[in-house]
Amino acid sequence: MIFRDYCKRIIRYEDGTHEWIQIPRHQCNNPKCKRIHRMLPDFLAPYKHYNEETISGVLDGIVNPDDEDSEVYPSEMTMLRWHHWFILNQLNIEGHMKSIGYRLLGFKEELLKSSNSLLGHIKSSMPDAWLRTILRYLYNSGNSLQPCYS
Repeated sequence: MIFRDYCKRIIRYEDGTHEWIQIPRHQCNNPKCKRIHRMLPDFLAPYKHYNEETISGVLDGIVNPDDEDSEVYPSEMTMLRWHHWFILNQLNIEGHMKSIGYRLLGFKEELLKSSNSLLGHIKSSMPDAWLRTILRYLYNSGNSLQPCYS
């Protein structure tokens, strides 16, 4: 990867504030690829404006639109889209994580055949960083998730 330039990216927070940050972009030096890749920090989810902590809080039920004492950021519709996005990708995440564990992390073949939920195990063992961990492994290994437009 060869450094190319920076681009601006907005980050929105659940309290309604936002900020703009500079994201470095690199160009792949593989002659067949030549794609431009954004090097996102761990607290950002690919293709999402809100930080990873807010998104995982919504998916875990910590942040919800029924809280009377807080402003409703993100909107109720955005939270609903995140839930749909996660449900749509849940089986893909499970399969990708098992494949990554087997291919890249050296786990045994039993992991692939296991009916135990690797996603559930990751969520329970890392309650504050499960989404960040999953997204980094998925996107850094060349995989991606389905977008959800509702």
